[in-house]
Amino acid sequence: MANTTVRGAVAIHGQNPQYLVESVIRNRIYESAYWKEHCFALTAETIIDKAIELKAIGGVYGNQKPTEFLCLLLKLLQIQPEKEILLEYLQADEFKYLRALAAMYIRMTFRPVDVYEVLEPLLKDYRKLRYRGMNGYSIIHMDEFVDSLLVDERVCDLILPRITKRDVLEDLGEIGPRKSRLLDAMEGKSEHGSDRSRSRSSDRRCISSEKNTNIHTEYDVLEAPGSPLAKGGHHVHPYNGARIINADSMQVYVGMDVITNKVPYGERCGVEHLLMDYKKPGEQLTGPEWIADAIKVIDETHARNQVPIVVGGTSYWIQHLIFPERMASLEKAGQDSADSDDQRPPSESLRNALAALPPEMLNLFDNLPEQAPIADEDPAMCHKLHDLLMSLDQLVAQRWHWRDSRKVLTSLRTIQENRRLASEVIAEQSQTIPTPRYRTLCFWLYAKPDILKPRLDERVNQMIEQGLLNEIRTLRAIASEGTATSTNGILSPTPNAEKRMDYTLGIYQAIGYKEFHDYLSSPSPSDAAFREAVEQMKLGTRRYAKRQVTWIRNKLLPAVNAANAASQAETGSPVVPTYLLDATELGDAWKNNVHGVAERITHEFLEGKALPDPKTLSPTAAEMLTVRERPTEYVYLTRSS
Repeated sequence: MANTTVRGAVAIHGQNPQYLVESVIRNRIYESAYWKEHCFALTAETIIDKAIELKAIGGVYGNQKPTEFLCLLLKLLQIQPEKEILLEYLQADEFKYLRALAAMYIRMTFRPVDVYEVLEPLLKDYRKLRYRGMNGYSIIHMDEFVDSLLVDERVCDLILPRITKRDVLEDLGEIGPRKSRLLDAMEGKSEHGSDRSRSRSSDRRCISSEKNTNIHTEYDVLEAPGSPLAKGGHHVHPYNGARIINADSMQVYVGMDVITNKVPYGERCGVEHLLMDYKKPGEQLTGPEWIADAIKVIDETHARNQVPIVVGGTSYWIQHLIFPERMASLEKAGQDSADSDDQRPPSESLRNALAALPPEMLNLFDNLPEQAPIADEDPAMCHKLHDLLMSLDQLVAQRWHWRDSRKVLTSLRTIQENRRLASEVIAEQSQTIPTPRYRTLCFWLYAKPDILKPRLDERVNQMIEQGLLNEIRTLRAIASEGTATSTNGILSPTPNAEKRMDYTLGIYQAIGYKEFHDYLSSPSPSDAAFREAVEQMKLGTRRYAKRQVTWIRNKLLPAVNAANAASQAETGSPVVPTYLLDATELGDAWKNNVHGVAERITHEFLEGKALPDPKTLSPTAAEMLTVRERPTEYVYLTRSS
């Protein structure tokens, strides 16, 4: 049968090889036309012809349809080719999709040492690959694909088996420095394409705002990994009596100073800190709740003729503090159901979409779950919700992976509450110019990637020295008492909470908690497991830093540019002037490039003087502040955010 593994197959990672593809996706492959028509009788030899015919790699697309690449991967897992055959696949240099297919199979089935030795030479292959995903086709490169196989947890919508980090294997003497069994075969062959530099960077933001046009001034300083930004908040305040308002979603919790990287009291320069240490670790603070708290404190500070400085790294909170109308369903999130306008007729597009739903989907839409399901625990419900969204509003559904259950559920609630398709709401928002709540001065503190990476790694080392593991043990104790799911803002008691912890809720999102879970859960933790956890934490920190840059360039800057263009036309000055400060170097360079520049521009802003062109501060500023124009649509921020 086409849906069974060959007889005599060897178990991989303790299970039937084809079970490395999770059951929901595996069943979708079995049901696909390509699987039934082309994969039934394939062998290790005949599958080559099908792989050569591939036009793209990818996981699922459209209405969760599996790609041909994914179908052939599952067939390889059933066939379980000999190792020598797989190496022949890799050395078939002229067939890049066959090579990509073999690389994916090797990553899922080989021992960690063999994975590194076999796949690392492919990092010299720069050919383009078409990638088919939920949002259509895009272009990646072979080396990027292989790099993802070596460092990411999920590739092509599949969860990859855990792999020991390379430096850990080197420390154990199990692998040498960058050696490969394919090296002789690979060397001497021309590299495809040209070498490309890919910058990975982190961001720091300082936003200083003046409410309306009066003299009351507000500063928002957003911190992020690897830069002493919080100190920047103390440096930029120009008058005595400034108050710092925390905007880091992890630093709102009492204690846990190390894992949340709070500024020590001795470094706070006597400046009052608000919205910090005011929630218990077992509570869940949502974005709308924080914004309401921040507005109250800002208004209070303005009334006292003091300067509020908002400090933190939770980008979407800050963006919605500045641009209030870009917050989906915030008003309805705070209303009682009796007050909501459920009697309003749906839009024509929604009415037609609802009429086409089968009864079971319509019932699900009318009875959406209160909490988003956890993908690893209830994948079936996650798929049902995503399928429902796909049936109602394909444009929005294609943005989210089915595992992003919170975003999927938020989109469905937006449809319910607005009585329109979410894409209709977004289209309407995109036609309006964002209006900031405050006149806002933004500083983005930026460090170059090659300097930032070791800085981030060193910060993790310092956190461990300062007692990180003790804080994680405390959080585990809280979780064991039962704080795994959120109900009305409280993480409610559940049986075996530590075993089923949702790492997307509350302080359990803090980088380090999940990464050290296996190490601290082991009855006899090893040094290798500790090093693996440390490396995972460093990797998570670097990924978070990279996401922050993406957010600023793709979300915040387009909104800022649109608001400034409208303000320039009306008043002749920007309403949200935004500057990038080069924080690559510390010491004296920090004083010159960050502190001095920020202080000068801040005084000019407060005194109503003409401000310099942000792109003239440095070549880096000119490069990073130049982004293509995008629709200024809102970002979902509702009761579960």
